[in-house]
Amino acid sequence: MIYGRHYIQKKATDADGYINEDGDYIASDSEWSKDKILCDIVAENGRISAAHYADGIERAYSYVISLDLDCPDFKIGEKVLITNSTTQEEKTVVGFQRYSIIVKIWV
Repeated sequence: MIYGRHYIQKKATDADGYINEDGDYIASDSEWSKDKILCDIVAENGRISAAHYADGIERAYSYVISLDLDCPDFKIGEKVLITNSTTQEEKTVVGFQRYSIIVKIWV
C-alpha cells in the first residue's frame, strides 16, 4: 500500500456499550467516520520498526502517515482505516505528533 492517493478514517462509536441481563458487557456498534482525510504514507520497506515514546514505552509500527495541520487529533490505541482505490487496512495508532507544519501518525 505504498502508491496512489490514500485516505485515513477514524473509528466512530455511536453510543456506549451496555450490560445485558446476564451481566455481560456488550460493546456498542461502531462504524468508520464519514470524513475521509487525505494523507501520505511511508511504509517501512515491509518490516516492522519500533519507536520509543515520551511515556517510556516502545511500540512497533509499520507505517508513518503524514497529514495536514487541520486534521483531528488521534489517540494512541485508536483504530483507523487506511484506504486507497484498491485496498483497505485497519491499523492501530501507536504514536501521534503535531509539528509546526505537519502532523504525523505511526501505525
